[in-house]
Amino acid sequence: MKNTLYTVLALLVAMAALQGCDRDGTLDSMNDNNDPENLLVASRTSTAPVIDGVADDAAWQGAATVNIGTVVADIPAFRGYGGRQYQVEMKAAYDDNYLYLTAHYADATLDANREPWYVDNGVWKQESRWPQFDEDGNETRMGFYEDKFSMMWEASEVEGFDTQGCGVACHVGLNPFQSDGGKSALKYTRNFGEVMDMWHLKYVRSAGSQVPKMDDQYTNFTSTANNGGRHSDPGTGHYANNKQTIDGMSVPLYVRANPTDTYYWISPDDISSGVVARVTGLTADGDLVLENGGTISHTDPAYQRNGAYNPPSVYSRMPDGDRSDIDAVARYGGGFWTVEIRRALTTGSMYDVQWDDMTKDYPFGVAVFDNAGIAHGASGDPVFLRFR
Repeated sequence: MKNTLYTVLALLVAMAALQGCDRDGTLDSMNDNNDPENLLVASRTSTAPVIDGVADDAAWQGAATVNIGTVVADIPAFRGYGGRQYQVEMKAAYDDNYLYLTAHYADATLDANREPWYVDNGVWKQESRWPQFDEDGNETRMGFYEDKFSMMWEASEVEGFDTQGCGVACHVGLNPFQSDGGKSALKYTRNFGEVMDMWHLKYVRSAGSQVPKMDDQYTNFTSTANNGGRHSDPGTGHYANNKQTIDGMSVPLYVRANPTDTYYWISPDDISSGVVARVTGLTADGDLVLENGGTISHTDPAYQRNGAYNPPSVYSRMPDGDRSDIDAVARYGGGFWTVEIRRALTTGSMYDVQWDDMTKDYPFGVAVFDNAGIAHGASGDPVFLRFR
């Protein structure tokens, strides 16, 4: 009888050894695969990668890769973009202080000509970000915007995010609380108190323009007509509109003083070094008067529509506060974007995801914007970050 008892106990111990703890601490059979389908594993690194948009650092060598499929929804608000697909390859690493991410994906063209200025018969105008169509639905003029890359995380628990991804915050049609302000697609969380941490890399306004940052924003239930529940974290942003009003006419605020080629942004260094000049006056004919004594003629071919020197729509600046938490650099080459990102594991901000539990899987979503203001290829199911 005693030997039988020992045999039963041994069998129980063996069975326990053949079981593993799931990430919530419960026992699951070793034969069950409970890993998410899309899993990004972050490996610990002893050498931090340089955030330069090259991604050739030792931390990335041998790091696990996840391939994330994204597709642009075929809805009226995304007219001209619906059905486009982008495959994003991502890797992750971490150390005692930071999480590092890299993303790599194909894009046929670099798009950086975001709503540029031009002069038309003495009147200064800007190109539209929206594609233009004729009455038969044929695109007659492309939209003029920038390439962007976005990620969304849970800053608080968001119902459905772990199964539906960031699509839980996407709403097509009118905002149920207010007029939609002319838009037909808005983003806001469904329940009071839910907050999604939204990272938004804007090539012209941030990570490509001598400002190595990714815009730190968030989405919550507090919805407005124009932006839904989308808000920026506290702090100064990465850019400002390169626009002012003189004698009742909208004109650029800054222009490059002696341009030799097309330029897509005005950086803080450009302003401090005098590479660009401030526009201080406007003649009756539409000539721009510059602070350095120069002028830009309204008849100069380089400043007409599709000209060589069309001034950009924004100038960039160094951010501060919560909005500056994410370091990022994006580079385009050979038909591909390469993005490198760094953020502290914990920030203490209520608007940010906090990676303070290394035993958890953290869901996130990915989106690719190809020369688009709002149309984006989004990952359907969530991807999960796991710390190895």
